[in-house]
Amino acid sequence: MLEAADRFPGRFTILLALPLPDIESSLAELDRVGSHPLAQGVSALTNAETWSLDEPQFEALWADVAARNLPLALHPAFDCRPAKFTDWTIGGSLHAVMSSSLGVTRLVMSGMLDRVPTLDVIVPHLGGTIPYLAQRFVDMGRGEAEHDMAHYLRHRLYLDTCSYHPPAFRCALDTVGSERLVLGTDYPFRGSLQRAVEDVVVNSPTAESRAAILGGTASRWFGSSSPA
Repeated sequence: MLEAADRFPGRFTILLALPLPDIESSLAELDRVGSHPLAQGVSALTNAETWSLDEPQFEALWADVAARNLPLALHPAFDCRPAKFTDWTIGGSLHAVMSSSLGVTRLVMSGMLDRVPTLDVIVPHLGGTIPYLAQRFVDMGRGEAEHDMAHYLRHRLYLDTCSYHPPAFRCALDTVGSERLVLGTDYPFRGSLQRAVEDVVVNSPTAESRAAILGGTASRWFGSSSPA
């Protein structure tokens, strides 16, 4: 993928896939390709049947990712979904956001983000259910984290905009602010890239928020250009 991106300058950057949960091999893979100029993030699934991203053995890995200024872009895991989620596309509609919500909640409430204070985490699908349930998290406790969930939503997590449901967009925007939102698409499964851009253009309240969501914020990791 890096070789392909090299052939099209200015078009692509790559998220690295690591051989999780093998920490030693994952660190070696970061050493091998993590300094490539087009390797600009790390992609990881939010949970698996036998391990989760908040477990103590992952701390050294996330610290290495953070030290390289690479964001950790999360994605729902489908390989461990219960059988009842396999009918009627429930796996994609419901289990996907449950997977990412659970994985990110564990990263926060385990205190992992406090122990790795410079790790940027990008959460798909407008943060799953977490922004919608933010006050419920606050009321019911912060676990082993130093702060409540609202703090991490406002200061540590970034949410991609892939939802296409304007009320959900407004909830995320009101909860985290436009500076914590970045463009997400689900392309090609849910339509064109233009649909994703128009979703932001229509639902962002100001030109400044549109510019931030469509590229300004993500340029800290993925480049310097921002769409108008």
